[in-house]
Amino acid sequence: MSDRSTSFRRACLPMALLGLAATLAGCSAQPERYLTYATWQQGEPLPRLRVESVPVSHEIAFAPRSTQLGEIEREALLRFLRQTQVRAGDTVILTAAPPEPGRPDRSAARFDALRVELARLGVSTRTMLGAVPGVSSDEVLITAHTLAVVPPDCPGYNAPIALDSEQKPILDIGCANAANLGLMVANPADLVRGRALQPADGEAAALSIQRYRAGQVWPLSEPQDSVPFRMGTD
Repeated sequence: MSDRSTSFRRACLPMALLGLAATLAGCSAQPERYLTYATWQQGEPLPRLRVESVPVSHEIAFAPRSTQLGEIEREALLRFLRQTQVRAGDTVILTAAPPEPGRPDRSAARFDALRVELARLGVSTRTMLGAVPGVSSDEVLITAHTLAVVPPDCPGYNAPIALDSEQKPILDIGCANAANLGLMVANPADLVRGRALQPADGEAAALSIQRYRAGQVWPLSEPQDSVPFRMGTD
């Protein structure tokens, strides 16, 4: 081997080592892409809505020194019961503030007036005395429990988005649809139990089956003749 070839190789060796070092440095800067659980994870169970019983209150105002329920308050009470879906057999709580010193206690008589009104609807009552913020001495607080829908926490919808070990967003498939359903449902009880079937006309349905078996099916309406569309001038 000539001296010229040897010197050429010696000159190229540092350059090759420098290139190899740059290549290795570039490779080490790239994130490692192993097959992790995030890549092969199984589908998460579909999110479900949660229905909870929450207390809802309404203030019933009596006229000063009166123990009779007025017509306006009676209508407001019935509207409150309809909105909270209180039915016969349910129980509500009546709360009144204790009487002020030197003033007669009208709480018992007002409780009786409300108890009679609610008993007409089949609603039971429980009474208690206690200071309630925002409720005056001439008001009685009625508390009922109603069902409310609690939507699931959906990343990107009503919860922040988290990233997995591969820096990919963790999303729950179908979570936003479930949350939208909870916001649109009119009666949260429908998510807990089904409704009873409404009365139906069974005789009309049976007659259609009899006509089908007897070959007396009503004919379909004839399609109307269509006028063809023609382009051009007269």
